[in-house]
Amino acid sequence: MKRALITGVTGQDGSYLADFLLAKGYEVHGVIRRTSSVKNRERIEHLSHPRAHISDYKNFHTHYADLTDSSSIEELLRKINPDEVYNLGAQSHVRISFDVPESTANIVALGTLRLLEGIKKFCPHARFYQASSSEMFGKAVEIPQSEKTPFYPRSPYARAKVFAYWETIGARESHKIHASNGILFNHESERRGENFVTRKITRSLARIKLGLQDKFSLGNLDARRDWGHAKDYVEAMWLILQQDEPGDYVIGTGENHSVREFLEETARCLGLEIFSNGEQGIGEKYLDINGKVILEIDLDLFRPTEVDVLLANPEKAKTKLGWSPKIKFKELVRLMAKHDLQLAEDELLLENNHNGKVAQNSVSERISIAQPYLGKEETENVSRAMNSGWISSQGEFIKKFEEEFSKYCGTKYGVATSNGTTALHLALTALGIKEGDEVIVPNLTFVATANAVKYCNATPVFVDVHPDYWGIDPGKIEEKITSRTKAIIPVHLYGHPCEMDSIINLARKYNLYLVEDAAQAHGAEYKDKKVGSFGGISCFSFFGNKIITTGEGGMCVTDNSEFAEKMRILRDHGMSKERKYWHHVIGFNYRMTNLQAAIGCAQLKKIEGIISSRRTLAQEYNSHLKELADEQIITLPSEKGWAKNVYWLFSILLNKAEFPRDRLIDYLNAKKIDSRPFFYPLNEMPPYKTFDFRIEYPNSTRISRTGLNLPSFNGISDDEITKVCDGIKSFVKENKRI
Repeated sequence: MKRALITGVTGQDGSYLADFLLAKGYEVHGVIRRTSSVKNRERIEHLSHPRAHISDYKNFHTHYADLTDSSSIEELLRKINPDEVYNLGAQSHVRISFDVPESTANIVALGTLRLLEGIKKFCPHARFYQASSSEMFGKAVEIPQSEKTPFYPRSPYARAKVFAYWETIGARESHKIHASNGILFNHESERRGENFVTRKITRSLARIKLGLQDKFSLGNLDARRDWGHAKDYVEAMWLILQQDEPGDYVIGTGENHSVREFLEETARCLGLEIFSNGEQGIGEKYLDINGKVILEIDLDLFRPTEVDVLLANPEKAKTKLGWSPKIKFKELVRLMAKHDLQLAEDELLLENNHNGKVAQNSVSERISIAQPYLGKEETENVSRAMNSGWISSQGEFIKKFEEEFSKYCGTKYGVATSNGTTALHLALTALGIKEGDEVIVPNLTFVATANAVKYCNATPVFVDVHPDYWGIDPGKIEEKITSRTKAIIPVHLYGHPCEMDSIINLARKYNLYLVEDAAQAHGAEYKDKKVGSFGGISCFSFFGNKIITTGEGGMCVTDNSEFAEKMRILRDHGMSKERKYWHHVIGFNYRMTNLQAAIGCAQLKKIEGIISSRRTLAQEYNSHLKELADEQIITLPSEKGWAKNVYWLFSILLNKAEFPRDRLIDYLNAKKIDSRPFFYPLNEMPPYKTFDFRIEYPNSTRISRTGLNLPSFNGISDDEITKVCDGIKSFVKENKRI
């Protein structure tokens, strides 16, 4: 068992490195200063607390010592005799280093020297890692910065790091110590200290969203940094010490973003609409949709000497270490925003409980299958619509929602409807589908897809679904095409796109209309193109459990102006646009209300954040349930290489007879966990049972019998996901055959 010593173990990097090394089978020793606050130790509580995982608890040890006290450091090195030493201890806040330059130098510069001297005396075999910093480049003489870029430090912190950097090289060259520098560019995480700008942004905006805070202040919004996630960077630290020869490595993502971008991306992830007042310098402010100031610029938060642009060239790390970052900028921001929103919700929960209010989303309460993700913006839009007097089928929000949603899908025209089913019926009617025609639909979908065909007095023709992604199987469509076939309706089931190239080719070959049913797949992508942009007309639902919602509501999108105009006339009773109350054709009252569209406009601004959260939710479910999937007890939802799944519902299949789906539903229900079976095959429904009654649909039948949808909504907590997965695991354990 390798033995590692980490200074600064209570910090962001130290805690992640301890996690990483323990998972590698190391015995880990962490240095804690006597003055370390209880709050800072929260990052390692999961390792040092008696309730920690038993193997980690046995292999993790903490010791009191201080980088400003050589005797305590030397005694620790003598006693532990480590194989690897990671020097992460520092006064690491750049702005604060201007206020305490001597203390910063004593810890950062001389602390490194003390460690290296101790290693030379007591454990010269140990490999040493020095946490160097991109701040050493300061007023960089070139962009991007590599291992060969000269240093131009602009703060006491950076100058102290330069001293430590050269002392590390000196120990390597003079004393043959395996000593290496990791020149790490900015790396953040959910464990970042709240006085650092990134965490200050995510924490403040999350609290503002929930009404726990009014505003906050920042300094230079236009400073640019190369930001990555600390989890990725501790892996690089370890890889550096595994090399046969010591060396120095730049570690970064190779892309940079401004503080302003971090601010605006955080707001987007949280569903907050904010904008700048457009002024320059300290007069600039950010406001919310109501014009309320939420961010001010504070001159005291500017550095006396600023570092404007830092950008890594990590080519050496990529080539020699085989290292590259896994978590990119937007995902980093989303993870931090999600974490701090959960903290804010917990804070609000405590406040509400203190005031005698009942918590709505406590883990002790029932976990619902789905919940709409609504907030202040939706309420404000509805209020605005009500105050305008236009609450029904006219008003500013309807046109705005049509234009913005169609643009989001990559199409030219949007026609809002009263719900997803009326959207399908409207599309088919506009295309001229009529009695005697046939329309191909998947056998496994919500019944509305087939019903819309019947509303046109046409015949739905069922096709089995693909066994992997559960959408219509392109390989089985052609055999169902006849001279009466007029259209194909692929359904992007549960958020995974269908294989569109093959379907489009068939539609072209037989001159068929293509109508996408994307009710469950807002924002899903096929080969980097959004679903809804492939069909002659494509249809969406905004029911309360969909990715985004208007309560009820639907939308048809198209690039064809003739189709769009025809659908607008049909949805409004067939009324002439030029002559009020004159009806050219028999139409329908399929109109969306201005109140619904008002909600839709607010929801659409959040959609990318909502989808990102859904995809993270899926990752968490996959992680918890991987063991059951490896044992082939369950099948997890797929994501083909050509697809972006938005996981409308996180869906699994139960593969073995001893774990019946319906019994699991009852089991979870008893634990206050909602779940749902899959849709039934259409050919088994009483209204459609006579259709193709001799034909079998094995995939639809199997998937329907074994499919289970789990709680899937934005705002579901990690604890709730764990509770759901623990329930499934308990069910499997209790029903396993010996």
